[in-house]
Amino acid sequence: MIDSAADEQVKVYVIWRGYEVVPTMPRFKRPYYEVVLSNCSVSRGRNLLLSKILNDISVSEGDIVCLADDDGIWPADLVSNVMATFSEEIPWALGIYGPINSIDRKRFPPDASDSLSLSKLIRRSSSLGIYATVKLIRKVGSFDESLGLGSKISIGEDTDFILRLAFESKSSFYRPDLIQFHSYGNVELNSRKLHSLDLYRHLRSKGFPIERVYLRRALSLLLKGELGPKEFIFHLHKWVVRDSNPRPGD
Repeated sequence: MIDSAADEQVKVYVIWRGYEVVPTMPRFKRPYYEVVLSNCSVSRGRNLLLSKILNDISVSEGDIVCLADDDGIWPADLVSNVMATFSEEIPWALGIYGPINSIDRKRFPPDASDSLSLSKLIRRSSSLGIYATVKLIRKVGSFDESLGLGSKISIGEDTDFILRLAFESKSSFYRPDLIQFHSYGNVELNSRKLHSLDLYRHLRSKGFPIERVYLRRALSLLLKGELGPKEFIFHLHKWVVRDSNPRPGD
């Protein structure tokens, strides 16, 4: 990915988040990159990354931040597509990801949109789809470190961040021409049943109005046999009765 981002307008930051010591830095072809060594969860690593970007005096409020994985590939036209998208002076956009020549077009349809429903935002959420201005990221803040790989709820840090981008900016721009190729792009976040329900409850406690999305997800899992009746009742009980976390505005 590093070498495929050949455009000189791109500044690359690298975080080593592995749990093994990295003995040597790979030699990238491009001349500038910055490295932060960190043995931590994915959300903590991304927050270190964002902190470094936001404190870089060469970064301006209108600059655009996006995330990438070490095994991802940027198409040759990604940077130009990003620049064209943000020439519309939008605060953020949701892109897509997936294997080369095998994008899930049911999840990621080819038509752009300036207004996505809450359920579509959740369904299409991915860290590789986040493109946002520095100005908006300063307002939204950091990733929730209780979510994501290496945390208590091992998924959903990208969903939470994307919802906060949408609610803070009061906008949701879907741009399918912003694409990063990734080997396991067709694995849905919501396929991990119990954690997905715990994630929805966690998001609801923050004030996101996702009751209908949660109920549809729970019913879908029940009908598919991926969630037993006792588990279904247990999660509804946690959701409706035991949720004592105050919600904004309550």
